[in-house]
Amino acid sequence: MSNREQFLLARKLGLGGSDIAPIMGLSPWCTPLDVYRDKMNPDVIYEEESEDLKRGARVEKYILQEYCEVNNCAIETNLPPFIDPEYPFMRGNIDAKLAGENVIVEAKSTKSPISLWEQGIPEYYRTQVAYYAMLSNADRVDVPVLFSNWQYKCFTYWRDYEYEARIKKAVIDFWNNHIVAGIPP
Repeated sequence: MSNREQFLLARKLGLGGSDIAPIMGLSPWCTPLDVYRDKMNPDVIYEEESEDLKRGARVEKYILQEYCEVNNCAIETNLPPFIDPEYPFMRGNIDAKLAGENVIVEAKSTKSPISLWEQGIPEYYRTQVAYYAMLSNADRVDVPVLFSNWQYKCFTYWRDYEYEARIKKAVIDFWNNHIVAGIPP
């Protein structure tokens, strides 16, 4: 089994960062029903990646390298997933962590204009990084972004405990009321 297949199979065991916006109704790409179907079909692990997803995976290393150069820092990558000890279905795979600091780094590439980010991290990404901050108890999450014309900018998610509590409640409710109960949303 390939590393990609192992990663996809492990995602079936719980709700990860990319599941949060859909279950909260905030994703432009995925619905709560899509997440439900994915989790309830454990035998299907193959996921056809779009060209955008493939490209994003390829440029992630570049974005993290740019982040390190701009911030004169070192990062740790290939980290084990974060799994909540009380709710083991709450899990997250982060891109990187600042070496020696309690800071997560989550790289993004996007075709959207930088102006959409100037008002703050878009909600569908904010849910993901807030979830990771909550799971890891990080001080903050830095989100370096590569925009379509090679513009680079870094944004920061500072801990918002009320927001994270809403996310945690939504995740627990979704897991118990839909996945465990076997009832589609």
